[in-house]
Amino acid sequence: MQDKCRYGVRKLAWFTAGFAAAVGCAVYLLPAGARLPLGVLCVCALILLRWIRAWDTRRACCALLGICIGLGWLGVYDRVQVAPAVKLDGQTIRLTGTVTGWPEATDYGWQVDVRVDGHRVRLRCDEQGETLAPGDRITTVAYCTAVRDQALRYAAQGIFLRAKAYGELTAVRPERVPVILLPSHLTRQLKENITGSFSPETAPLIKAIVTGDRGDCSEGLENTIRRTGLSHTTAVSGMHLSCLVGFLLLLLGRGKRGTFLLTLPVVVLVSLMAGCTPSIIRAAVMLMLVQLAPLFSRENDGPTALATALLVLLIFDPYSIAGVGLQLSFASMAGLLFLSEPIRDRLLHRLVPKAGDGILMKLYRRFAYVLANGLSATLSTMLFTTPLTALYFGQFTLIAPVANLLILWAVSVLFCGGLLVGTFPGGMFWLTGLIEGAAQYMLGAMRWLARFPFASVPSREPFYLLWVLLVYAISLLAVFLPGRKRLLPTLTTVALTLVAAVLLTNLSFYAGDMGVWVLDVGQGQSVLVRVEKRLVLVDCGGDAAENAGDIAADVLQCLGRSKLDVLVVSHYHSDHANGVPRLLERLKADTVILPDVEPDSPLRAQILSAARQQGSRIYLVQEDMRVPFASGQLDIIAPLGNADTNELGLAVLCSLGERDVLLTGDMGEETEQKLLQRDILPRVEVMVAGHHGSKYSNSEELLEKVRPDIAVFSAGRYNTYGHPSADAIGRFEAVGARIYRTDRMGTVRITAGKLPG
Repeated sequence: MQDKCRYGVRKLAWFTAGFAAAVGCAVYLLPAGARLPLGVLCVCALILLRWIRAWDTRRACCALLGICIGLGWLGVYDRVQVAPAVKLDGQTIRLTGTVTGWPEATDYGWQVDVRVDGHRVRLRCDEQGETLAPGDRITTVAYCTAVRDQALRYAAQGIFLRAKAYGELTAVRPERVPVILLPSHLTRQLKENITGSFSPETAPLIKAIVTGDRGDCSEGLENTIRRTGLSHTTAVSGMHLSCLVGFLLLLLGRGKRGTFLLTLPVVVLVSLMAGCTPSIIRAAVMLMLVQLAPLFSRENDGPTALATALLVLLIFDPYSIAGVGLQLSFASMAGLLFLSEPIRDRLLHRLVPKAGDGILMKLYRRFAYVLANGLSATLSTMLFTTPLTALYFGQFTLIAPVANLLILWAVSVLFCGGLLVGTFPGGMFWLTGLIEGAAQYMLGAMRWLARFPFASVPSREPFYLLWVLLVYAISLLAVFLPGRKRLLPTLTTVALTLVAAVLLTNLSFYAGDMGVWVLDVGQGQSVLVRVEKRLVLVDCGGDAAENAGDIAADVLQCLGRSKLDVLVVSHYHSDHANGVPRLLERLKADTVILPDVEPDSPLRAQILSAARQQGSRIYLVQEDMRVPFASGQLDIIAPLGNADTNELGLAVLCSLGERDVLLTGDMGEETEQKLLQRDILPRVEVMVAGHHGSKYSNSEELLEKVRPDIAVFSAGRYNTYGHPSADAIGRFEAVGARIYRTDRMGTVRITAGKLPG
């Protein structure tokens, strides 16, 4: 009977599972033409199962019904939302619509979302877009582009058409803002109040926690949040709404219709102000169902509530299933629902003794309960979300359980307190100091935790990947194998295999006497050279999505290194040095070597300031210098040019026995001729192509002199400079060099006696 009751409650969960599976497979895998035939097959299977009339097939019937309706609904949505956008692809139209969001600054001007005939359009415009506000009615001439080639990136946001405004853009501001757009104005005012109430250091963090907008967070703060596994704290979700609703229930009482009627508009308003992201909608729907269940004498079933929230989101936009935020939000909630309680009970069984009733024992039990709750919530969500973070962000966060235990209490304070201060800035001045202190604590704790060498590890490293797969295998065995499971041996196995993964990763990195890693930093350059145990980083700059300094620091910290032996900056262009300040925030460099040129360069000043704060030895090079190692040496060739910054850079020759690595920075052919006149270059095994493979560098004379065995081009995919050029590639091939490119291969790794992996 209990199984039948549970089945009755969870019909919607099985239906939604089929609906979501159909939509997800169709969006990611199925062409539009295959969706209808698959739907017909599912209808046939559904009829067959109903004809069998077996009790065990009812769940399958619900799932198949969900698949049929999911495919049908996606077809309807494509016809209503996607097809009109495709028809406008490549056309210039007179666009008239209503602004639905605040404009955002971009590299090419401004972009703003506009509602046009019921469709959401992302409009790019010049400085005329800066003053737009939600509710404005605009008219302009625009060139339209359907986003079929990037459907999953934009469609997850409900955007299927982009437009570029040309000429005059006229805007008419209404006397009254439409009610549906009022939350956008309230959010804007809330952010301004938070900015005015808190210090410049903490205001971006508080705004991110209260509103979910991380636009004002620096690259360093973004990376710190991600590295410590705390991204969920800056996406307004169930944790935030639970704090708010819990506060209201404490004031108003539980299980009352009046309480529900008061909390409902608050939850809806907060959801609208947070931008109706998948995480906030999921949390709002689940909280409302939790509140409604006792009022109607119904069972509160977590999977059904989660399924209802997912169904609501997919009905409004089936393509939202491709959004990273939705996937992470529902995966973390699924982990909490299915694993949190068993893990907590097992931890309490181990942590809390059965005997003892004294005051100290009561305090210990309370502490153990809080600890078990925190650990079980973190571990259960990590088990479900780790594959997604590895796929989308390329890393496994190991420090997350500790970070959540230390910081989550502060997040609750910052959300509730920041919301109060932002709403009533004048009346809540007495709270400002407390919230400021909590924010400073959170920033300090995150930065401290992020500096740990193994706070996070890259998912592409094979030994770490194997370790994670082993953890999942152990978890699955613990779930499905019968009999009693012992916690201590399981945790010991996980810990020992992690240590083994760390050791094997380090052994592979230090294999051979010399190694070269040309990091994938987009259009830029950052080269890590290992001479025995000494580490030299030459340059650290690029335009990758992640700061080049964070990319280099992640590589070093996953190896257990907290400092560099030598950091060399060839010149002060951003594609070679914009990541150095961030790198020196996270790591120390014993020696920093810079060219003594461009004394007025702001980037030079930032690098010098960061190096002095770290206590590094600083050398400003005007003449050639040599850094000796135990068995090798680093030759720094002083600037040889006399005009452009590219020609005023350092060249680097790293040698160990008969193995040599040459980096010429961005010098052109004329400066290369001056380098050849110095007659200091040997034949080299590895050369990082000058100026990212420009046709004006890497001259025939230079290549005939050094005749590299391996040439590595550090360039960004789809860069606008045409790097590496066919001419440069041809010249390297002419001297017998094997060609490797970061724009196609990602990070290139070379070990003495081995080819790149």
